[in-house]
Amino acid sequence: MPGYAARQPGVWQQQAGGYPGVAQPAAGALTPYPIEGNKSGSRAIAVALTVLATLVAVIAVGALVVVLADRSREPVAQETGAAVDPSVPVLGGAPPTGLELDDRGTSVGLTWVDPAKRKASFIITMAKRGEQLKAVGHVGPGKVAFVEYGLNANLDYCFAVVAVYSAEQMSSSVQECTNRGTTRPQR
Repeated sequence: MPGYAARQPGVWQQQAGGYPGVAQPAAGALTPYPIEGNKSGSRAIAVALTVLATLVAVIAVGALVVVLADRSREPVAQETGAAVDPSVPVLGGAPPTGLELDDRGTSVGLTWVDPAKRKASFIITMAKRGEQLKAVGHVGPGKVAFVEYGLNANLDYCFAVVAVYSAEQMSSSVQECTNRGTTRPQR
């Protein structure tokens, strides 16, 4: 058998140099096939990016909690002349008024009146009826409309708009809820 040598009866071993007429790659040369077990490089990058994204999200949430929970209590104390409990958040400024909902089934449009004359941003909060409101979006100064998409047309939702005057002063509108009952919009 060309390119093979019999070491023992019935056992053949390939000789150095391989097959006749076929050039062998130089030692250490790259081959067109990946080396088995080298898949961990791309997996390590994916894990590292996931860890980094999670870390950034945790830092952002932590910063938001610090900003909302550690606001100065001085404006309220000056206005009321009373001592302020440090565990109570400080709210200030005029709240958004005239909150109206446009129930479109799987989406709800919100409009409101800007009490800050284009000087405050707004955070839109939402929850299913009976649950705690959570932030679902924000708009910049002067914007007085927002649409929340991807809702279940069979459930009622409640909304409120928070005017953000500064990291120390915020004020929420009254809460408004959809009332879908048995008559739902068919849009």
